Amino acid sequence: MTLKIFLDDKSFHCLKQSIPPGSRSKSIIEKAVHLDLFGSNAVLSCEEGEARNLLLYAGHCPGVIASIHNAFRAAGLTFTTPDISGEGLASPLRRQRLSQHPLMSYRGHRTWPPEWTWLSGTYNRHPDGEAGMLEDVRLSAVNDSAILLTMSYGGGRYISQLCFDDPNFCREICELLKHHYGWLIRNIGELDVP
Repeated sequence: MTLKIFLDDKSFHCLKQSIPPGSRSKSIIEKAVHLDLFGSNAVLSCEEGEARNLLLYAGHCPGVIASIHNAFRAAGLTFTTPDISGEGLASPLRRQRLSQHPLMSYRGHRTWPPEWTWLSGTYNRHPDGEAGMLEDVRLSAVNDSAILLTMSYGGGRYISQLCFDDPNFCREICELLKHHYGWLIRNIGELDVP
Protein backbone atom coordinates (compact mmCIF):
# COMPACT_ATOMS: atom_id res chain seq x y z
CA MET A 1 0.00 0.00 0.00
CA THR A 2 1.36 3.42 -0.97
CA LEU A 3 1.24 6.08 1.73
CA LYS A 4 1.12 9.83 1.10
CA ILE A 5 3.08 11.83 3.69
CA PHE A 6 2.38 15.57 3.68
CA LEU A 7 5.25 17.69 5.06
CA ASP A 8 5.64 21.41 5.60
CA ASP A 9 8.86 22.97 4.35
CA LYS A 10 10.62 22.87 7.73
CA SER A 11 9.82 19.19 8.31
CA PHE A 12 10.81 18.26 4.76
CA HIS A 13 14.25 19.87 5.13
CA CYS A 14 14.74 18.40 8.62
CA LEU A 15 14.13 14.91 7.24
CA LYS A 16 16.21 15.55 4.12
CA GLN A 17 19.22 16.55 6.23
CA SER A 18 18.77 13.56 8.57
CA ILE A 19 18.99 10.85 5.92
CA PRO A 20 22.59 9.77 5.28
CA PRO A 21 24.05 9.82 1.75
CA GLY A 22 23.65 6.50 -0.06
CA SER A 23 20.51 5.56 1.85
CA ARG A 24 17.61 4.19 -0.20
CA SER A 25 15.42 6.61 1.75
CA LYS A 26 17.12 9.49 -0.12
CA SER A 27 15.29 8.43 -3.27
CA ILE A 28 11.93 9.01 -1.52
CA ILE A 29 13.02 12.58 -0.76
CA GLU A 30 14.27 13.10 -4.31
CA LYS A 31 10.91 11.97 -5.74
CA ALA A 32 8.87 14.28 -3.47
CA VAL A 33 6.20 16.34 -5.16
CA HIS A 34 6.35 19.97 -4.06
CA LEU A 35 3.08 21.85 -3.86
CA ASP A 36 1.45 24.69 -2.05
CA LEU A 37 -1.73 23.01 -0.89
CA PHE A 38 -3.31 22.88 2.59
CA GLY A 39 -0.17 24.38 4.16
CA SER A 40 2.03 21.50 3.00
CA ASN A 41 4.96 22.03 0.71
CA ALA A 42 5.93 18.45 -0.11
CA VAL A 43 4.24 15.08 -0.52
CA LEU A 44 6.26 11.89 -0.14
CA SER A 45 4.90 8.68 -1.66
CA CYS A 46 6.24 5.45 -0.21
CA GLU A 47 5.34 1.98 0.96
CA GLU A 48 4.58 1.21 4.60
CA GLY A 49 8.04 -0.29 5.24
CA GLU A 50 9.76 2.72 3.71
CA ALA A 51 7.70 5.03 5.94
CA ARG A 52 8.84 3.06 8.98
CA ASN A 53 12.44 3.48 7.83
CA LEU A 54 11.91 7.24 7.54
CA LEU A 55 10.94 7.22 11.21
CA LEU A 56 14.44 6.00 12.05
CA TYR A 57 15.85 9.25 10.73
CA ALA A 58 13.07 11.51 12.02
CA GLY A 59 13.74 11.22 15.75
CA HIS A 60 14.45 14.93 16.10
CA CYS A 61 11.85 16.07 13.52
CA PRO A 62 8.49 16.05 15.35
CA GLY A 63 6.61 17.35 12.29
CA VAL A 64 7.80 14.37 10.25
CA ILE A 65 6.80 11.88 12.94
CA ALA A 66 3.33 13.42 13.21
CA SER A 67 2.91 13.39 9.41
CA ILE A 68 3.93 9.74 9.14
CA HIS A 69 1.49 8.81 11.91
CA ASN A 70 -1.24 10.74 10.08
CA ALA A 71 -0.46 8.84 6.87
CA PHE A 72 -0.80 5.53 8.74
CA ARG A 73 -4.16 6.59 10.20
CA ALA A 74 -5.42 7.84 6.82
CA ALA A 75 -4.54 4.47 5.27
CA GLY A 76 -6.35 2.62 8.07
CA LEU A 77 -3.11 1.10 9.36
CA THR A 78 -2.29 0.70 13.00
CA PHE A 79 1.04 2.03 14.05
CA THR A 80 2.90 -0.71 15.89
CA THR A 81 6.53 -1.08 16.79
CA PRO A 82 8.42 -1.82 13.57
CA ASP A 83 11.19 -4.37 13.20
CA ILE A 84 14.09 -1.99 13.35
CA SER A 85 16.91 -4.45 13.82
CA GLY A 86 18.53 -3.49 10.52
CA GLU A 87 19.19 -7.13 9.64
CA GLY A 88 19.31 -7.71 5.93
CA LEU A 89 19.60 -4.04 5.06
CA ALA A 90 22.33 -2.75 2.80
CA SER A 91 25.24 -1.31 4.75
CA PRO A 92 24.56 2.40 3.94
CA LEU A 93 21.27 2.13 5.86
CA ARG A 94 22.84 0.58 8.93
CA ARG A 95 23.80 2.92 11.68
CA GLN A 96 24.80 2.07 15.23
CA ARG A 97 22.24 0.41 17.43
CA LEU A 98 21.36 2.39 20.51
CA SER A 99 22.35 -0.56 22.72
CA GLN A 100 25.81 -0.72 21.09
CA HIS A 101 26.49 3.00 20.66
CA PRO A 102 29.84 4.04 22.18
CA LEU A 103 28.26 7.07 23.89
CA MET A 104 25.77 4.84 25.73
CA SER A 105 28.18 4.64 28.63
CA TYR A 106 29.05 6.30 31.92
CA ARG A 107 32.53 6.20 33.46
CA GLY A 108 33.52 3.22 31.32
CA HIS A 109 30.37 1.16 31.98
CA ARG A 110 27.63 0.40 29.44
CA THR A 111 24.28 1.99 30.30
CA TRP A 112 22.15 -0.35 28.19
CA PRO A 113 20.18 -2.41 29.03
CA PRO A 114 18.67 -0.40 31.88
CA GLU A 115 18.66 -1.74 35.44
CA TRP A 116 15.13 -1.52 36.78
CA THR A 117 13.80 -0.77 40.26
CA TRP A 118 10.22 -1.69 41.17
CA LEU A 119 7.80 1.24 41.70
CA SER A 120 4.29 -0.19 41.98
CA GLY A 121 1.94 -2.98 40.97
CA THR A 122 2.89 -6.63 40.64
CA TYR A 123 6.43 -7.16 41.92
CA ASN A 124 9.09 -8.99 39.91
CA ARG A 125 12.40 -9.10 41.74
CA HIS A 126 14.61 -9.12 38.66
CA PRO A 127 12.87 -8.09 35.42
CA ASP A 128 15.05 -8.60 32.37
CA GLY A 129 16.70 -5.28 31.41
CA GLU A 130 15.00 -5.30 28.01
CA ALA A 131 11.61 -6.64 29.11
CA GLY A 132 8.59 -4.39 29.33
CA MET A 133 7.21 -1.38 27.52
CA LEU A 134 8.45 2.22 27.76
CA GLU A 135 5.95 4.50 29.53
CA ASP A 136 7.87 7.72 30.18
CA VAL A 137 11.25 9.37 29.84
CA ARG A 138 12.54 12.65 31.24
CA LEU A 139 15.77 14.44 31.97
CA SER A 140 16.91 14.24 35.58
CA ALA A 141 16.19 17.41 37.53
CA VAL A 142 19.47 17.06 39.46
CA ASN A 143 21.92 15.67 36.87
CA ASP A 144 22.12 17.05 33.31
CA SER A 145 23.81 13.84 32.20
CA ALA A 146 21.05 11.45 33.27
CA ILE A 147 17.56 10.48 32.14
CA LEU A 148 14.85 8.63 34.01
CA LEU A 149 12.83 5.89 32.30
CA THR A 150 9.68 4.19 33.49
CA MET A 151 8.35 0.98 32.02
CA SER A 152 5.53 -1.46 32.61
CA TYR A 153 6.10 -5.20 32.82
CA GLY A 154 3.92 -8.04 34.07
CA GLY A 155 1.46 -5.74 35.86
CA GLY A 156 4.18 -3.72 37.57
CA ARG A 157 5.87 -0.38 36.98
CA TYR A 158 9.64 0.07 37.14
CA ILE A 159 12.08 2.98 36.99
CA SER A 160 15.66 3.21 35.76
CA GLN A 161 18.25 5.94 35.52
CA LEU A 162 20.58 6.07 32.52
CA CYS A 163 23.71 8.16 33.06
CA PHE A 164 25.99 9.43 30.29
CA ASP A 165 29.45 10.96 30.07
CA ASP A 166 28.21 13.30 27.32
CA PRO A 167 25.33 15.61 28.43
CA ASN A 168 24.52 16.53 24.79
CA PHE A 169 24.11 12.89 23.81
CA CYS A 170 22.01 12.41 26.96
CA ARG A 171 19.58 15.11 25.79
CA GLU A 172 19.49 13.64 22.25
CA ILE A 173 18.63 10.17 23.58
CA CYS A 174 15.97 11.64 25.86
CA GLU A 175 14.32 13.38 22.89
CA LEU A 176 14.58 10.23 20.76
CA LEU A 177 12.97 8.06 23.44
CA LYS A 178 10.07 10.50 23.90
CA HIS A 179 8.94 9.44 20.42
CA HIS A 180 8.88 5.76 21.38
CA TYR A 181 6.39 5.52 24.24
CA GLY A 182 4.63 2.18 24.11
CA TRP A 183 7.57 0.46 22.42
CA LEU A 184 9.16 -2.66 23.84
CA ILE A 185 12.42 -1.86 25.62
CA ARG A 186 14.11 -4.60 23.56
CA ASN A 187 13.09 -2.87 20.30
CA ILE A 188 14.25 0.51 21.58
CA GLY A 189 17.70 -1.01 22.14
CA GLU A 190 17.69 -1.98 18.46
CA LEU A 191 17.03 1.59 17.25
CA ASP A 192 19.68 2.87 14.88
CA VAL A 193 21.14 6.17 16.00
CA PRO A 194 23.82 8.42 14.47
